[in-house]
Amino acid sequence: MARTARNSSLETRTARARLRIRRTPYFAKIAKGLRLGYYRGQIAGSWVARCYRGAGVYATEALGVADDTLDADGVKVLDYWQAQEHARRWGERQRLIARAWCAKAPYSVADAVKDYLAGVTSWPPSPGGCAPNAPRPSPRHPCGRRRRGRPPRPQGYRQPHPHQGRP
Repeated sequence: MARTARNSSLETRTARARLRIRRTPYFAKIAKGLRLGYYRGQIAGSWVARCYRGAGVYATEALGVADDTLDADGVKVLDYWQAQEHARRWGERQRLIARAWCAKAPYSVADAVKDYLAGVTSWPPSPGGCAPNAPRPSPRHPCGRRRRGRPPRPQGYRQPHPHQGRP
């Protein structure tokens, strides 16, 4: 388990009550690229998480209501430590989504077909590269007839002169 981050202005109800009411949340860094925010409203506050995506882009998620007026239940009403744990779990999901190891929504058959077709059309990875399962040219004509004659020469091939290479 990751070490919990301390922030004296957000940890307790009384410390959060001393904060000014403002439109932007008060953020505390809890991990690299991950921040836990507290938004103080007129009646009660709420917790938000912010994750850095790169290139100045952030993903933000509302975590739940702060325990300013109600006791924390760990589901909808969270204290500082519970909100931090929720933010860490959400941040880990965001990191996996960014690396495409985890899908945002359930994986459907249409997604599988799209991924399969993208993989098939990308082989071979380089013009000269060869993979064991790479699609090979068909020996048949597109109309279904068998191709006749000599196979085409590779691009850049030159027929050597008949007297070259002889003594």
